[in-house]
Amino acid sequence: MSEPRPRRGPEPSEEDLSYVTRPTRLTVFLRTFVPWQAWRFVRINLKMIRMIRRHP
Repeated sequence: MSEPRPRRGPEPSEEDLSYVTRPTRLTVFLRTFVPWQAWRFVRINLKMIRMIRRHP
C-alpha cells in the first residue's frame, strides 16, 4: 500500500481547532422566524417547479 500524503502547511493549533464562528443576532432571528422560513420554502419550490416545467 502507498504511504499517506504528507500534510501541506503548518499543523493547526488547538486554538484553531476550537474556533467556531458564532451566528449574528439577525442570523439567529431569521433561522427561527416562521414567516421567513415559509417564504423561503415557497420561493425554492416555485423555482423548482419553474425548472421542471422547462425540462423537455
